[in-house]
Amino acid sequence: GNLAKLTDLNLSDTGLTAGPIPAWMARLTNLEVLRLANSNRNGAVPAALGTALTRLRILALENNSLTDISAVGSLRNLEFLTASRNNISGAIPDLSGLTKLRHLSLSHNRLSAIPASLGSLRDLEHLLLDANPLTSAIPQQLGNLAKLTHLNLSDTDLTAGAIPTWMARLTNLEILRLANSNRNGAVPATLGTALTRLRILELHGNSLTDVSAAGSLRNLDYLTAYGNDISGAMPDLSRLTRLRLLSLSGNRLSGAIPSWLGSLRDLESLHLHMNDFTGAIPAELGNLTKLRWLGIGGSGLTAGPIPAWVANLTNLEDLGLADSNRTGAVPAIVGSRLTKLRQLFLEDNSLTDISATTSLRNLEVLSAQDNDLTGAIPDFSRLTKLRELSLANNRLSGNIPPKLGDLTELTTLSLSGNQLTGCIPSSLASHAATINPQQDGRNLCIEGASGVAPASSAHAVANAAPWRGDTTSDGGRGVSTATALAHGGRIGRAGVSLNPLPGLAGQAQGLLGSFHPMRPSPRATASLGFSIAPMLLRPVREQRLQASGPSVVLDMWRLFSPDLQDGFDARRYVSTSQANALAGATTVGGLLILTPNQRGLQGETTVTVTAIGRGAGTSVRLRVIVQSTLPLAPRRPGI
Repeated sequence: GNLAKLTDLNLSDTGLTAGPIPAWMARLTNLEVLRLANSNRNGAVPAALGTALTRLRILALENNSLTDISAVGSLRNLEFLTASRNNISGAIPDLSGLTKLRHLSLSHNRLSAIPASLGSLRDLEHLLLDANPLTSAIPQQLGNLAKLTHLNLSDTDLTAGAIPTWMARLTNLEILRLANSNRNGAVPATLGTALTRLRILELHGNSLTDVSAAGSLRNLDYLTAYGNDISGAMPDLSRLTRLRLLSLSGNRLSGAIPSWLGSLRDLESLHLHMNDFTGAIPAELGNLTKLRWLGIGGSGLTAGPIPAWVANLTNLEDLGLADSNRTGAVPAIVGSRLTKLRQLFLEDNSLTDISATTSLRNLEVLSAQDNDLTGAIPDFSRLTKLRELSLANNRLSGNIPPKLGDLTELTTLSLSGNQLTGCIPSSLASHAATINPQQDGRNLCIEGASGVAPASSAHAVANAAPWRGDTTSDGGRGVSTATALAHGGRIGRAGVSLNPLPGLAGQAQGLLGSFHPMRPSPRATASLGFSIAPMLLRPVREQRLQASGPSVVLDMWRLFSPDLQDGFDARRYVSTSQANALAGATTVGGLLILTPNQRGLQGETTVTVTAIGRGAGTSVRLRVIVQSTLPLAPRRPGI
């Protein structure tokens, strides 16, 4: 604070002890530049800074934990203010006195309203308010900001409405970002004629119905309008000859994919998938030799093979042809010429042969599930960069190639729903859950999974190593072929612990399952040595079970559809015989555990359980009716 002549102070990107901006900085009255970005500052900007630092032109405060910047409203010479990624809440503070301000960034905070007073900052060139829970309307006074070149209102909760027509007055705009901002209706025609300097237009994640006006923005480089409600024929964008990125996926566009797209020779990224297009994929797309990303889909497209002209797109890094009615074999020329390809999505088609993909040495992701692939699994051993491989739900047969285990970058492997035979190679032990030992009724053994673990009177532990990797193991209920019940299950990274009741006699069986967060997985019965005998998952909505022991532990994984395995929740329970017979119904992993009170339970008990799926609308309720004439013992430790 004694450096009275200091004009530029930069403490950004430091590991300083967390705390507020020091009040002594107000003594640095000659400061013109103060940079405190990412410096562990919290609390409010001291009021003294606002009154003392009258020469300050640049103030950088982003990436901290500040809660209040109202004091900066007095810094009349300020030209540059960044306070993004803080914890500032409430309305945007009054900054109307900052008449020299050229750049204002308050994105990624918790601000709730845009004040009309911002419209008085006539020198403002950049206004970035994105990623805030703004709930107000967009004030029309922002139309007075004639010098504005960059406006970002994306990822906000603004009052739903059309794109304001007054934005056409912002004729210097080069970047307009309105993604996920509750916009609806059509893009105003006046924007297309007035915003002649616009280079970037982001409109995705709204409810827009028409973007035809964008076809007049001849300087446009980037246009994103995916995830809207645009229907009918694709708008005419043929005059946008500078366009480098065009994304219209996830709409309801119909009719033919226009051939004029082939004239947009600067295109590097074209995304048209998840629409309702019909007809053939135009061969003119083969002219887009600068393309790095291409996504085309729609089950209404004319059925046919992957076009050979795709091989002309030698700069492709990402090719998506999922659900595009492709048939036959992947052309060999695609495998030999698309040497830069990193991701290839071919799922939900009728392809019969993907052997050509084994030459794509830079491939990292290959998805060809839900096709008509037959015969042996192709030899992917040369694809040493492969991270994800999905061949599920085809008609592949024969053994699983052990060479797949040599792909050291592989983290996700899905081979379920095929007709494979033999054993899962030990080199693929970490992927056993996504291979699925149950293959259309054919049981696959797992190399290295046999053997009997020693059992004591206290507990028995079995090695779960063949089921490790990026999956999670889940110990289920145990049943004994003799007199004792090994009814508990505890999972560690090393194994499964079965907890017998009085002791373990005879051969005990347990349930071992592994699950991946994105894919259905098998459950398996296993002896203490876990010799795998897979069990089928059945989609059931109501299940009647007969209780035959001193406790009731139900395996939910067997009762629910395999596509709803992200979690289970016992919501409520009711007994039709004794109203207070149950002390509780809980879920632990994939188990439903019924805990009676001391009186026990007789008759029927109905438990409603909710299975929680992977997305909105995928939870399902299941009624489990337990018929019991035996008293239920209280839950014991270890379950």
